[in-house]
Amino acid sequence: MKENKVVLSNFLNGRVKIYQSQNAFKFCTDTFLFFNFIAENLKGSEKVIEIGCGVGLIPILLKKRFPKLKIWAFDIQKDLVELAKKSSKLNNVDINFFVEDVKNIKKHFKTGFFDVVICNPPFLEEGQGSPPKLEKKSIAFFEKKASLFDFLYAGRYLLKDKGNYFLMISTKRLLKVFNLASELNLRPKVLKPVYPKINKPSKISFLILKKNSKEGFDILPPIIVYNQDNTYTLDVQKYYQAGWLKEV
Repeated sequence: MKENKVVLSNFLNGRVKIYQSQNAFKFCTDTFLFFNFIAENLKGSEKVIEIGCGVGLIPILLKKRFPKLKIWAFDIQKDLVELAKKSSKLNNVDINFFVEDVKNIKKHFKTGFFDVVICNPPFLEEGQGSPPKLEKKSIAFFEKKASLFDFLYAGRYLLKDKGNYFLMISTKRLLKVFNLASELNLRPKVLKPVYPKINKPSKISFLILKKNSKEGFDILPPIIVYNQDNTYTLDVQKYYQAGWLKEV
């Protein structure tokens, strides 16, 4: 069995430090762009929960940007939650991390407890594509432990009426999200596609679903991540400057 090596990653020029497992799914540019999409749509004092938090990058960044947020976050993988707790302490933020299966979330909260739910569910259904060899990475990419419906159902349960559910989803799965969301009275409100380059198809999209909301749907201008020479576009560079974040 391959050793579970843990590394401490410096992020945003060392202003944020995150413990990561070499054997698990590691955060990337998409994760950071998703955080910025969420931050642009928050007031800054909500009760927030992330479903499937991994090593906790998004809740840690949100808490650093909005200290008044009350944040809970959970994952089914205990070792990743432990790393998230270590990173939270290292970055001096108070977040309620815990271990749980998304299908058991009713044990912890009453329905409608949260203003905001965040989730980056597995990108593919079980049996699609070639899974990573390591089980921990495979759980992040494929619906091995829970289905897309399970993630959406849990989000609906946790959200108050008119609350926002932020999703980072494979663009190819948008139609399935819309169909399942309709069954759960989660109405798509905002879509922001992300393109690796201007001449490449979108691989991921950021989506806001609202619980028991009226009709109305906005498609925002996309994010283009890379220029043709593989450097970040100006928009992405501005996100990484993170002017809101104090120097350490």
